[in-house]
Amino acid sequence: MKNLRSFLFIALILIVSETLAVAGSSYAVVCNSITCDFSDSICLGGGFIFHQISGYCTECQQFVSITWRRLEPKPAPIGHVWDSLSGAQQPIYACPNCGKPFSEIKEIEDLTHCPKCHKPSLDKIPMMLYD
Repeated sequence: MKNLRSFLFIALILIVSETLAVAGSSYAVVCNSITCDFSDSICLGGGFIFHQISGYCTECQQFVSITWRRLEPKPAPIGHVWDSLSGAQQPIYACPNCGKPFSEIKEIEDLTHCPKCHKPSLDKIPMMLYD
């Protein structure tokens, strides 16, 4: 009985530490509409030594991200907009490529509509876990 309890305790520690060890995920995002050819990749979440904010820049027509070291302060947003679904103020950040505004995509589940054809037709394929 003691061996079983020790085994379960070690297994629990390994499972919890494994879920904490991977901080970010990379996805291939493809529109499955016949009339749309949108395809891109997005990385969500930071890593062991960095944080990351990711979103879609409508000017560049691609997913973009801002990264910074964990010990540094989070970049300041360039403004806020009211989100009618949640009622919260959502921060808007400057695209690192063109400087135009983009909003953060926090979870892959939040990405439901194609940014090109605007249809609810996105396939999100997990590609990689990173830290």
